[in-house]
Amino acid sequence: MNLETKIAVAEAVWDCILPHIPNIWHEFKPFPFILHDKESQVGVGENFPKRFSLVRKNIWAAKGRDENIYGNTSIMYHNQLMAAWRTDSWSENPDLSKAAANVVHEMFHCHQKTLSFPYANEMLLPDYPHNPRSVSLVLAENRLLIEIVEMLKENNAEKIRGLLGKIRAIRKEQEKEVGFESMQYDKMSEINEGTATYAEIRTESILSGKPSQDIINITSLLKRDVSLLTKYRYRSYAVGAVLCLAYDILMPNWQSKWQSSKESIFDWTAAELDIKPIESDICEDDLILADNLLSEFRAEKEKKISEFMAQELEIFEKDIQLQGFNPMAIITFNNHCLHISGCSLNINGKSFSTEHPCVMEYGNNIFDIKRIYVPLGTFKK
Repeated sequence: MNLETKIAVAEAVWDCILPHIPNIWHEFKPFPFILHDKESQVGVGENFPKRFSLVRKNIWAAKGRDENIYGNTSIMYHNQLMAAWRTDSWSENPDLSKAAANVVHEMFHCHQKTLSFPYANEMLLPDYPHNPRSVSLVLAENRLLIEIVEMLKENNAEKIRGLLGKIRAIRKEQEKEVGFESMQYDKMSEINEGTATYAEIRTESILSGKPSQDIINITSLLKRDVSLLTKYRYRSYAVGAVLCLAYDILMPNWQSKWQSSKESIFDWTAAELDIKPIESDICEDDLILADNLLSEFRAEKEKKISEFMAQELEIFEKDIQLQGFNPMAIITFNNHCLHISGCSLNINGKSFSTEHPCVMEYGNNIFDIKRIYVPLGTFKK
């Protein structure tokens, strides 16, 4: 997307969002944002660094790339919380309601930070203790969530309550399989990404005047193939959003009450609505599928890391700090972590970022980096 188009889109997105922010979430306010790619950046807000030029009211532009801005995220940028969206995924003429919804997703992460929402411990994801029974339970829950999406279309509160009861029973069993910490990881991810996805869906629906396409597409994240495991964190986007949409029907004022609780969105609402666990049998086919998926998952991880390590590589071994990465695009195997979409780093006091894959050999956790392997010439020393 060229600079002039970015400027026009940024201004249009801001004008779209501004009147509707209060209708998306309780006490939600707009945040500055920046649209960026390798070539240029456009910011919307009152204050930007000196390298930016004011091109229109509250619209700033700069050529080149800032190594401090990476991907789609919410960041503290020059002493202000700001949403950032990488425009590579948009066409030169993006759907405005969808583009605005993307930006609101990251704005909502800024909102979460101002209210100190609890965050998932991302160090738990690489070594999440999946096993055949735990994966079969996830498969069963996914089916129930897809049924809830169908009931949302019918506004069927009674059936939604029953499905939530079955999910509550499944989650009790799931915690026995993976442990309290891993279950908390899932629940906190549902808060972080699920509520932001819900805000994104509401934005698109309000702006387009019709049900968000994301409501239709969201069930595609509730997988039954190996991507359920290779992209496990994506699942939390769908789970949290579906739960929020269900609560809109069951408890219209739930946002303000839950927001002050800081509890798991599922546990708190289940208690408030007095959702009783409803036991159901595990499908034998799910257990067989789960076992097969885990075998595929292990083989795929080993293959991808082995293929990467077979290249001509450069090795860095001292003073390495991981500053930013996509937790949905990492693979771990035998204390090696492959960052599929790259990462940002501090090496010997200098900041670097790469969009190319790299492998880190780590100690106690993925931030305890012993050495990093990158394709030759990735970083200039």
